[in-house]
Amino acid sequence: LEFRRVLFRSDKSSYVAFLPLTKTTIKQFNIDFIHELNLGGYPVADYNGFLCSPEYEQEALSSLAEFIQTQMEWDRFFLASVMDERVESFLTYFSKGAFQIIAGDKVPCVRIPLEDSWDKYLYETLSSKGRRNVRKLFREKEDLEGFRIVHTEEKNFSLQIETLFALWQKRWGERSRTHLDRLAHILKTCYDQECLRLFSFWKNDEPIAAVAAFLDHDRKTVFEFLNCF
Repeated sequence: LEFRRVLFRSDKSSYVAFLPLTKTTIKQFNIDFIHELNLGGYPVADYNGFLCSPEYEQEALSSLAEFIQTQMEWDRFFLASVMDERVESFLTYFSKGAFQIIAGDKVPCVRIPLEDSWDKYLYETLSSKGRRNVRKLFREKEDLEGFRIVHTEEKNFSLQIETLFALWQKRWGERSRTHLDRLAHILKTCYDQECLRLFSFWKNDEPIAAVAAFLDHDRKTVFEFLNCF
């Protein structure tokens, strides 16, 4: 796995745009077979894309596209898990005579606007049936013997991570230790930057669910990352 960060410089040598990329080589019979490019966060990040100062947008996209075409060796370039309208403009710099562009199916991401308080959410967002269902589930939780919620702190971070991974793999299948260590590094980095919320739910000494989510404090948005039960 190779990580590259492509950038565009202005005349004043200040950074104005970044495009993180990963390059993977698929081997067959010990021979390099296919070179694949992906956006830098794939498949871990839910949202990939460009970082660019608006005033340099077109110059940056043009330079990035030229660099990828002339300076990098690749056979397939995947732009997956991207929510960036500039992708369409970026692709116009790839000649249809030299490249085949295939558009895949779009996968919607559910977005829930949150009210100022829990009660306001119950009464102004949910239907009466929805409120009854939520309250019924809350009563079942409160009646569950030994139920407790564990919030993540520095002293229990490792235990919380291993609990999350154990439940996640039990539900979705085994992952390599390398993959888990990579995820753990990402989660710890985000925790240190105060943009991670990680909770685990227990019945006595048995973990029954866990959820990890990222926080965007500026936009007041929560992005769910991993959940399992």
